[in-house]
Amino acid sequence: MRMLNSIVKDCSDDIKIAPTIKHTLTNATLQERVAYFTPKKDALVDINNNIINIAMEIVSILSNAPAAS
Repeated sequence: MRMLNSIVKDCSDDIKIAPTIKHTLTNATLQERVAYFTPKKDALVDINNNIINIAMEIVSILSNAPAAS
């Protein structure tokens, strides 16, 4: 949950500075754009992997739970 709150805060912060980012990225070189977006992509990949791991743990727990009678 903290991770999700962090993402929401980051997105909120990005929206607040969006006009500046748009101007900066419009004039940025390809390398500068890659440098800007790579950490964001990496964070999303990490979050996705964490979600998958949590889902797999839930499935494992549920598959080992005794059936309701």
